[in-house]
Amino acid sequence: MDGVLPVIDAGTHLRREDGKISTEWHDILVKKGIWRDDSHDDDRTPEERANAAQAKESEAARQARLDRRDEEDEEEQPGEDDEFCQDETEREILARLREIRMRDLKDFSGKAHFGDVIQISRPEWTAQINNAGEGIFVLVHLYADGILECDLMDQCLRVLARKFPLLKIVRIPARAASEGFPDSRCPTLLLYSNGAKIKEWVTARPFGGQNMTADDLEWALAEQKAVQTDLEEAPHAVERMEGEFQTRLR
Repeated sequence: MDGVLPVIDAGTHLRREDGKISTEWHDILVKKGIWRDDSHDDDRTPEERANAAQAKESEAARQARLDRRDEEDEEEQPGEDDEFCQDETEREILARLREIRMRDLKDFSGKAHFGDVIQISRPEWTAQINNAGEGIFVLVHLYADGILECDLMDQCLRVLARKFPLLKIVRIPARAASEGFPDSRCPTLLLYSNGAKIKEWVTARPFGGQNMTADDLEWALAEQKAVQTDLEEAPHAVERMEGEFQTRLR
């Protein structure tokens, strides 16, 4: 019957054309493709067998490297639990940052903020400066008309007023604040805190003279804790001022 193997004594031995001994059962399995015929392997020379063995070893080593690389890739890829932990950590950080931001905004909104230089008169001195409020720094510019350094000072102060809206900056003619105040001392800056004067700068020389910048003023105010600066080092106004002095001597 087609497709059915006959019952043959597996022990029946036959001599094949190549002279090798086999069994009918083995030959039938080979013909049906069920069994691989390895009988010719012995016909290879020792060199051929060695090359074949070396090729098998190389292939096995290559496959082992590929398998090891796949295992390492699987270990490096984060699992669902790791991704979940990372997501949770990021959410906690963002929530904390939002909380800090909201608190800062609340603190800022609860404080007086200015953002510009305020012109005052002598009768307003006490209310605007001495009674400005607890924790408020007030910077007073005593100026005189027609002096270049006073104009430069005004420009720098307007920059600081926008950058530090919690710092109160006012300006008043020097002789309106104090009768007989000499122009040679203008511009003069006075820094007040809680109604008391804590610092005084006479003329623009401490800030670089005609070369002064808003950064020079910011650094000086930061040293008095009146503002929190993002400057990493002093603007070196003194060095610029000394360079200008040496230029004038030439």
